[in-house]
Amino acid sequence: MIKDTSPRFGLGLQAASDRMKKTGLSELSTTVAQVAARLGARKVLAIHGATPEELQIEYKVEAAMTPRTVADLESGKKGKAVLRRWQPGITINEEETGLEEGREGKGRADYDPLDGTSSYALGQRYSTVGLSISDTSGRIKSSAIVNPFERELLVAEDGGGTWLFPLDDRLAIAGEGKELKVEQKTSFKGEIVYVDALFNEQTSDPKFGFMQDLLGLGVVGFRMTGSNIDQQQKVATGKANFGITDAKGGVFDLAPGGFGIVMAGGDMVDVQTGEVPTSKTEVVIYGSPELVRIALPYAQRRYENYKGFTAKAKKK
Repeated sequence: MIKDTSPRFGLGLQAASDRMKKTGLSELSTTVAQVAARLGARKVLAIHGATPEELQIEYKVEAAMTPRTVADLESGKKGKAVLRRWQPGITINEEETGLEEGREGKGRADYDPLDGTSSYALGQRYSTVGLSISDTSGRIKSSAIVNPFERELLVAEDGGGTWLFPLDDRLAIAGEGKELKVEQKTSFKGEIVYVDALFNEQTSDPKFGFMQDLLGLGVVGFRMTGSNIDQQQKVATGKANFGITDAKGGVFDLAPGGFGIVMAGGDMVDVQTGEVPTSKTEVVIYGSPELVRIALPYAQRRYENYKGFTAKAKKK
């Protein structure tokens, strides 16, 4: 394991702020989001490779028996500590501890401290940490995603675009940022698509059907890493041009990646409404805007009666 030697609120808030400003990312919320995500991700990296006993794996009945580990909890603590210190009174919606109400007028953070826990618990290296910060109207101002294994930080800001920064082994920013632009593709011919890795009684039939539709549109292959936020980041960074998420655990599974895609010139829509995703959204498609437009009617037909991947659990 990697020993976590960071100071209590380390990873250089002022230095990080200065580097963000060089790219035109001027919001305090942007700096806070990426520092919180990086500090949480250092816990994810430090604990990676632990034994099942050390990971203290639990299975969440309310979330279709998806797992939780000590890494999820420790990453959550680190990120929330940063949010509380630098954004006092903010409401925090964190995957493992739920909604913690803040003070009126202080905005909200949606935080997934470890996305891709099932893969992580098996020692795989695909998991991410994602966080978004919204104003009092619910409009996202900033988001950050850290892939600790690929040493990448994605940062997006309303009006400031989407940027990718390299990280060093301690997950400090190690170089200049690169502005990202989603490629404006107009055809699925030859495309690779990222699909949500969770398959169960609710997701399998519509997902297989939609994948068959995409093959008919010219898609040549599918990929999945086990982290929806990671897959959304890959679309934002140009490693693919389209993806689908149909096992949303909360808005934190859509907001950081979706915001990054949109600020890079892409699109993410609620399949059932065709509109911007909300807290009630169960399935989204995302990527190059024209590909989203082409695929939407196929996805709507396949997911017409879809109630979410935990629908059966909710009925109990």
